[in-house]
Amino acid sequence: MDKELTIIKNLQSLNNYAFVAIPTDVLDLMQRCYLPSVGEKTTYLLKVFDAYCHITGTSITYLSLSSPSFLDTVKGFLGALASETYLALLSPGRQRYAKAFMNMLDEMRRDIPLLPKLTKEERVPQNHIAAWKKIILSVNQNAVRYWNGWAVNGRRKGNFSYIPINLIWNSHGEEFAENIYKAYRQHDAKFLVRSHSTFNLFLVYLSQNSERWPALSFQHPIEIKTFFCDFMLFYFQDALANGTDLRHKAKLYNSFIHNIEEIFIQPSIWTKPFTGSLPRPIAKAVPGHQTNLKKMADGTIIKDKLITAIPLHLTDSEAIEIIFKKISNDNKLVLRWAKRRLLQSRKAQLRRDNLALTGTLINEKERLSSMDEIGENNFCATFKSRGLAYIRKNAKTIFSKLSSHTLANPLALPKKEDSFALQLLLTYYHPCLTESFFSDLELYDKRGTLSGFMKTDNGYQLIGYKDRKGNKLSEQKIDLTTRTTAWISQYIHLTKPLRDELRIAGDDSWRYLFLHCPRCIDYPTRPRPFRLNPSIIDWYKTIIEDFSKICDLGRNDIQKFLMRVSVTAMRASSGVEIYIRTHSVKDMATALGHTNYNASLLASYLPEPILSFFQSRWIRIFQRGIICEAMKNSPRLLEATKFETMSELHEFLKNHALRDIPEYLKNPEILEHSRSDKASTKNNQRILISIDAGVLTALISLNEAVKNAKHQSKICSTAIYWSRFTNLVVREIEEGYNSDLQAYLSIAQHHANPKNMESLINETSS
Repeated sequence: MDKELTIIKNLQSLNNYAFVAIPTDVLDLMQRCYLPSVGEKTTYLLKVFDAYCHITGTSITYLSLSSPSFLDTVKGFLGALASETYLALLSPGRQRYAKAFMNMLDEMRRDIPLLPKLTKEERVPQNHIAAWKKIILSVNQNAVRYWNGWAVNGRRKGNFSYIPINLIWNSHGEEFAENIYKAYRQHDAKFLVRSHSTFNLFLVYLSQNSERWPALSFQHPIEIKTFFCDFMLFYFQDALANGTDLRHKAKLYNSFIHNIEEIFIQPSIWTKPFTGSLPRPIAKAVPGHQTNLKKMADGTIIKDKLITAIPLHLTDSEAIEIIFKKISNDNKLVLRWAKRRLLQSRKAQLRRDNLALTGTLINEKERLSSMDEIGENNFCATFKSRGLAYIRKNAKTIFSKLSSHTLANPLALPKKEDSFALQLLLTYYHPCLTESFFSDLELYDKRGTLSGFMKTDNGYQLIGYKDRKGNKLSEQKIDLTTRTTAWISQYIHLTKPLRDELRIAGDDSWRYLFLHCPRCIDYPTRPRPFRLNPSIIDWYKTIIEDFSKICDLGRNDIQKFLMRVSVTAMRASSGVEIYIRTHSVKDMATALGHTNYNASLLASYLPEPILSFFQSRWIRIFQRGIICEAMKNSPRLLEATKFETMSELHEFLKNHALRDIPEYLKNPEILEHSRSDKASTKNNQRILISIDAGVLTALISLNEAVKNAKHQSKICSTAIYWSRFTNLVVREIEEGYNSDLQAYLSIAQHHANPKNMESLINETSS
């Protein structure tokens, strides 16, 4: 279908349009009669009909619905729906619209008994194509342009968004509207992706205030400034009413004004204000700790950046649980599902290929009623030889008695979930990758040469683009691991049948890495970013069932968890895991692929309690140096105490191994008060850890028990915390020069008994 020759090029563009040809009383009747069958899709069909009436100059009234002329209107509209030149939908979609329109008329006949009836033959849209071909020769070309929509680059490369220029067309005239669109589109073409939300709001506001701000206002230096002052006030009042963060909106508004000046002021399309520039607010960067916040149904406010939901208010114990357990476990759960999903798809593909080796091609004259009658091996052999397009084409003849699900099951066709699984795995192991990188990742260039997955001297690279970095830095070359290379190779094999069909059809989508087959055996397409939400999660029962097999969560908890999982959330979670391991925000920023280090990066991911824990209870302990003060007690302290729970041991170690942190370390800024203060604290930049042979024995026993545990996932967070603490203390002693401490360490290592700790380290004992 050539969209250039199509009048309505995109149904979503109709969201910007008001009804112009159907009067209110007729519209009310149509909506009332059509709603029970289609629901929220009503607006699209009725606007499609409204557009038809507008471009053909058809006048409709409540009384004319009973006249023979309305029958001609219906026939012409059915003919339009049968043609590719009217509506940019594939034939099945246009047929559904025609059927729904006829059902609506049948329902309307209850209110208007004289509404003309169509015979069985007249209800077939194809029978009216000739009438439409005559009608299209005399349609109103201005109206056609109006319903074409005004396309600009979408938020995803290769896609389009539609801005509501039609509002200005109606309020300020065609010439003014087209001039705005032409200038905006030319400027927009320089960018791969960007948001149009503020410009759309500008068009809405201008169209609603046309009497106060006519087109001539933009040619007067005082009036244009006054207009943008008024619009700025409206913009922030609207943001305030919607509860939107004003600092973030100020940043967006400044970007909008910068674009307006570049597009309209500098080329002299609009006049320049006497002040030389349009008014704008002072925009301050939003502190990281105030970003990514979400209020839950119970009133709890959480950081909403990671897969793990983190409340803003936490105790030290809760922080330890999240830092050393929850984040890692949530990530592992997602990774386990993703690996399992790709493995299952790979096994299904190998099964299909093996079956094809023993099968024979299906006779096209046959009419087969079951897969047993067909023979899975024959079916797979036919698929391998003739492709998916053949199966789809004959689904209503050879395989007419089989559902599309039954046909798809043996073919191992890649679904959106397979793409999602691979993207999650790649993002976790290479967190510099982003959702936009995957959306437009080309496996082959336009010449058909492999370009996105390349072998090097050291392995393989994934090559794509991260648009937010700008033209000079946008290309990314990711050095893959052996494991991630294998997953990509498997996925390429999985998508080969789809790629072959697209290439034969001349569809450029074949060049892209990520492909899927929607609705069982439908025509292959590139998947959109995968995100589950309450309105669609019930459609993905397979994912819910898969997760129920690998975790102990109930169905509702699994659904809540899945709605947090996305490529973006996995990237953030992987970055935070790197920080937890390295205690370095710079390492985290490097892993995320940030060109510049941003000190507030971590604050946008983690709430204040967890940052405070790291900064005052963990990092500073080991980054400012350690002096171990020996307490000469018995190394058999562990045997004498006989701790029964991890909570008891945690409390003991907290009280006996860690002394309170000095105030000057909790609040380093007090060091700036005076030089004398600096001098007095110069030699005190260390933290005391109170260690005796007994405490050290307990720590080493615990550490060895954690290392030896068969089921690492079942170890409680406090045990992991103290195990890592022990590693740092032991390393400090071994690298130091205190012979007494080294002697205590030797004694502790000799007396360490991990068996005494085995019953404490599991979650159930904590």
